[in-house]
This record gives sequence, structure tokens and C-alpha cells, in this order.
Amino acid sequence: MKAPTLLVTAILTLGALVAPPVAGEGRAHATAPASAPSVLWYDDFSGGFDHSGPGAPWLVPGFEGLPEGDGRATTSERGLRVVASGTHPRTGRPAFVHTVPQEDDSGTGVPGTADHGKWAALANHTASSGHLGFDAPAGTELTCATRMSGRSHGVQGHPFGDAVHRPGADPRLATAAMIMVDQETGTAFDFLVTDTAVHAYYERLPVPGNGAFAYAVPVAAGFPGQTRDLAISYDRSAGEVRWRVNGRTVLRVGGIGQRSLDSRFKSVDNGGPGQDVAPRQLACGLGLLTLLDGAGADGKALVRLSSAPDHYFDVRRGEPVPQRFVDDESLPGSRLWGQGAELRAEKLEVTSRPAG
Repeated sequence: MKAPTLLVTAILTLGALVAPPVAGEGRAHATAPASAPSVLWYDDFSGGFDHSGPGAPWLVPGFEGLPEGDGRATTSERGLRVVASGTHPRTGRPAFVHTVPQEDDSGTGVPGTADHGKWAALANHTASSGHLGFDAPAGTELTCATRMSGRSHGVQGHPFGDAVHRPGADPRLATAAMIMVDQETGTAFDFLVTDTAVHAYYERLPVPGNGAFAYAVPVAAGFPGQTRDLAISYDRSAGEVRWRVNGRTVLRVGGIGQRSLDSRFKSVDNGGPGQDVAPRQLACGLGLLTLLDGAGADGKALVRLSSAPDHYFDVRRGEPVPQRFVDDESLPGSRLWGQGAELRAEKLEVTSRPAG
């Protein structure tokens, strides 16, 4: 079996470090309007950001030495603000401090791809299956939505030379995220928000006998700190996910579990055959990330985060052609060089409505 990787691994690796969600708990501080019966979960942070204890509305995984992850969260009348927990010594900007080496170097058993996840907060709700998330029954459309902005700090100081053409738009270096993830099937559908771009992210985690991959599709341009309405909807009966920015559909994906998008946008390929999957539930949340093992427009990836054999294949040609990296050794300075990310969110809500 290949080592777990990609964004899902980062979130699930983080989640394994804290208590599991408590069934029936996790209702948000703010109450959704009575006129919106389809709202399953809602928080506008007017009551703060409660993530203490297993019954809190939010689940915030941590690391050893960083019990609340590599992010500092505060609330105000503007909502939630999360910044990388460190500070760049020269600029004073937020900077990440947590990183994970390759498996051969760590001696901990933690996959090197866990370096992706710096900070995450998930709505603490349990589906009827017992998995974290909200039920997505056939005949309904489940939606995770937020109004948020993102910033990428210190990315211009990256060590990758001409392998990165537009640091402020590149989500591999540092990004804020809205997350929609299923632990059971190892699938995720996300928005990645940097200084000057928004990407839709679609991925599948390695499981025995199945393929694993990730796509990062640019769907919007903008300016640092720009606030947008973001929504991801899953229709289980149609087998389709759609991403919306400010109410406009910017991407649709059918055939979940398959490499169904243009290879120009493929960021990671771990090999293996595709397999159709239909998540029974999806969790919803926010995060700060780096995705350094991803490939760019030239097909070359930045850092070989995992030392597991036969783990990375060429994103354009596929298995068995090996993926090329700028850094094959995952040097510490390639994973942390003073970069960080920041997000502001005015709300997060989960809704359900009849499909069609």
C-alpha cells in the first residue's frame, strides 16, 4: 500500500491527534434564521470561535508543541481571522513554523505529505455513518459555503527559482482554504485562496487497488485580501460536484474518483487505476496549507515530500514515468523559508436541498 498523501492526509493526520467528534454535538454559536430550514450548520463567529473540548462546535487538530496547529485564531465584528503562528524575523509578517520531513528522516512514522496541513478547523458534526461530516443522501445536494479572503505572506522569498512564475498566485507555496472532505472514501473538494488567485482543488487519496491524484484548477483572479462568496455543492445521485465563486459556477466534476480533468491542471499523480466513488457524507471547514509536492504549469513539482517508493508519477504522462522535482531530498529550507498564510471568514454554513 502506498503511503497516504495529499491534502486529505494532512487533514486526517491532524484529526488523528485529537478526540473524535461527539454525535449530536457541534452546533455553532449562531443560530441560522428560522426561514432557512435547509441550514444544517451555521456560524458567523459572533459568539467567538469555540473549539475547546469534544463537544465544541469546531474541531481544531493540533501537533506536538502546537496544540492548536500552526495558526493563531481571533474573532472580531469582522468574523474569524487566522494567521500562521510564527513571525518572519525581518518583515514581521505571519510565517509557518511546523513542517514534516520525509519518512526516512523523521523516524516517527508520520508521512512526509503531512507537511501539507498547517492549520485546520472542521465543523464538529457526526454523520449517521459515524464519520465526521454531514449526511449526503441520494436526491439531495449538500453545500459547504463561506464568505472569506486569503493572503499568502513571504512567498516571494521561495527557493525554487524559475520553477515558480507567479508566487502570489501559486497555492503550493502558502494558501488559505475552504475544505470539503470525506474520510471514508478519501476524497476532497476545496477552494485554495492566495493573494491573487483562487483555485478549485479536487483530489483522491491512495487506498489499496485505487488511484490517487490531485488537480488544482485556476478559477478566479483578484487582489490580496479580496473577499468572495465561495460554495461547493455535492449531488450524490448525479455523482457531481460543482464549485461556485460569487454565485457563478466555475467548475463541475463528474465521475468522482476518476482522473476526469485536463492533465494541464493535474498537480499530483500517485498512480493506480481510477474508481468511481460516491461519498455518503462530507465534512466542511477552513484551513491554512502548503502543497509543495505539487506540479506547476511546466509539469515539474517542487519538493519530494514523501520518500515512499513509487509514490509520485509524472503528472502529464502518468504511471510508470517518475515525477520530476526541484528538490528530491525535502531539505528543511525548501519546506520553510519564512512563508505563511492568512484567512478571514465572515461565516461558514452547511446546507441541504433537494437535488435538481
